[in-house]
Amino acid sequence: APWQLPHCITTNPRPHSVIKRSEFRKRMQSFNEVAFRGRVNKALETVQQILQRARHPIYAADASHTYTDKYVLGNLLVRLALSSTIQALCVLGLTEKDLGTLVEWNKSTTVSLRFAAEEKCTFVKETKREQESATRTETTGHVGSISFGSSSKTVTTITEYEWKYEGNYKIIAFRGVGADAADQIVIKAREYSREIVTGSKSNPKTEHHLFPDQDVNISWLLEHVQGDKSVKFEIDREKDTCRTPRRNEDVGDALSALLKLSTWAAQVKHFFFNSLFQTAQLGLSSSEKRLDFAGISTLGVFVPVVPLFIEVEGGGQVTLEQSDVASFLSEQTRTLVEKSTAVGNTLPSDPTGVVCGEDARVCICSLHISDIVSGLVEGVNYIEHMLYQQLYAAVGKEVTSADFAAFNKFHNRKLFREDVQPLPFCYAVRRSPKHSPEGVLSIEGSSGGVDGNVKEPVFTHVMGGTAAAPMKFNINAATSVQFKGERYLHAWLMHTFSGQGAPEVELVAQARQLSSFIVLIGKIACADTFEPKYAMIVQNKDDFRVPLCLTTLPTPKEFKDAIESMSPEQQEFCKAWRAMQLESTLFAVCVVQIKPLLE
Repeated sequence: APWQLPHCITTNPRPHSVIKRSEFRKRMQSFNEVAFRGRVNKALETVQQILQRARHPIYAADASHTYTDKYVLGNLLVRLALSSTIQALCVLGLTEKDLGTLVEWNKSTTVSLRFAAEEKCTFVKETKREQESATRTETTGHVGSISFGSSSKTVTTITEYEWKYEGNYKIIAFRGVGADAADQIVIKAREYSREIVTGSKSNPKTEHHLFPDQDVNISWLLEHVQGDKSVKFEIDREKDTCRTPRRNEDVGDALSALLKLSTWAAQVKHFFFNSLFQTAQLGLSSSEKRLDFAGISTLGVFVPVVPLFIEVEGGGQVTLEQSDVASFLSEQTRTLVEKSTAVGNTLPSDPTGVVCGEDARVCICSLHISDIVSGLVEGVNYIEHMLYQQLYAAVGKEVTSADFAAFNKFHNRKLFREDVQPLPFCYAVRRSPKHSPEGVLSIEGSSGGVDGNVKEPVFTHVMGGTAAAPMKFNINAATSVQFKGERYLHAWLMHTFSGQGAPEVELVAQARQLSSFIVLIGKIACADTFEPKYAMIVQNKDDFRVPLCLTTLPTPKEFKDAIESMSPEQQEFCKAWRAMQLESTLFAVCVVQIKPLLE
C-alpha cells in the first residue's frame, strides 16, 4: 500500500482566469490551423477588395510584429465582434434610438434579450366530400342477337377535419425582470395563422403550447458601447491574472458573454427550423407548393472578425486602421441585408402567413451572430496557437514539469553557494565514515530528470548534523527507544503544472550483500518524538521501493476563504485540524543499523 507523505503547501494558487495545462493542451490540439486558414481565406478576397491596392492583408503569423501587436490584435478582434454583433441586432430590428435607451438602462440595471413564442391549434369543423375514382369499369354481354353493356365508377366518401393554427413570436429587450411594458423594447414581433386540413380527428399540433422564454443577459456587451455608439475594449495588461492576449480576464469575460449570446441565437434558430418551418409544411395537399428553406444560411455574408495584419508597401502600419474597421462593418451590414432580402423574396410575402420573408431575416441574423462568436473564438485561439508555435520553435520542444525541474536544477548551481545548494536525497547507510556503506536510502521521482521516465533522487534543501538531544519512539505502551545519531531536515520544492497530478515518488532502500538495517517510516509528532507507522528489515541485497502519496494542503488564503462563511464552532474545529496537520504530519524516516547474523 502507498505510504503517506507530508503535505506540500502551494504558495501560488492558480487564478480563476488561467486555464489548466490539460485544458490548454486540449485546446491547442483541437485548434485546426488548416481548417481555420481555409475559412479565413474566403474572407481575404473581400478584405482585399475593401482595402486600398497598396495595402495587403496577411496572416498575423506571416507578418513581422512585436508581442504588443498581439495584444493590439486581440483588442481589435473583440471590438470587431462587439460592433458586428450590434450591427446584426440592428439589421434584426433594433433601432439606433432603442440602442441608446438600452445603454442608458444598463447604467443602473441589467439588460437582457428575450425570445418568446406561443402557438394554438383549435378544431374548426368536420367536412365530408365524395371523390370519384379515376378508373371506370365497363361490362358487356349478348343474348342471342341482342348485345348490351354497362359502366360504373367507385365513389369514395372522404372525411376531412379542419384546424385553425395560430401563433406569434417576439424578440424584446428588457431591463431588470421586465415586469412593466415601460421596461421593454420590442425588436421584432409577428403574428401568423393558417388552416390545416387532416384526415384524422387528432390534433396535428398542441392545442395550446407556450414555448419556454429564452433569455440572455447583454449587460456586458452594452457596457462597452459608448455614447456615440462606438465600441471600447482594452485588455488590462497590468492585472496579475493577465497571462497572454488570450488568457486574461477581459477576453475571458468577452468570450463568456458572447458565447451565451451565441447559444441564445442558436435557440432562436432552433425554433424556426424545428417548429415553425415544419408547421408550414404540415397538411399540404399534393397540388400545393412546398417551401424551400435550404437557402436560409449565412453563405456570402461577410464576417469581419478576422485575425489579420496589414502589409504596406515600403513598410508601415501593421494593424488595421479605424477607417478599415468602419469599412469592414459597412460591408458586413451590406451583405447581411442583401442576403436577408434575397432569401426573404423566395418566401411568401403575406405577413400573416405562417412563414414570410421576415422569418428568414431573423434566422439569418441569428446564424450570423453565431458565426461572429465562432470567428472571435477561433481568432483569439489563433493568437494563442501562434504564440505557442513561436515558443515551441524557440525552445525546440514542449516543456514538461520534468524539464522545468531540470531547468531549475541547472540554474540552482549558479544561484546558490556551494554550501547551500539543493542536494539529491540519497544517503549511504554506514556505521561511521571509516566503514564501508551497507546500503543506500533515497527518495526518487520522475520530476528531477530531463527524461520523465527516468527515476532520479529528488533535490532538496537540507540542513542537519549530529543530534544534540535524543529523540524517542514507542515500541509499545510500556517501551520506548531513545536514539541520537545524524539528523537531517529536508525541504523539497516540487514542480508541477496546473491540471497535472503529482509526480510519482518512491522511497528506495537497498542493502548490500551480507548487510542489514531497519527502516522506520512515520512522522514527527513533536520536537523529541518520532511516531513510526511502518518498519522493514532491509538485508542481503534487498531492494525495497515504496510509493509515497503526496497530500496537498490549502494555502493560508484558500483556507481563510473556505472557512469565511462557517459558524464560529466550525471555524475553530477547522483551525485546530489545520494546526494538527501543520505540526504533526512531517514525514520522517529513521534508519537503525543492526549486525548481520554472519558477523
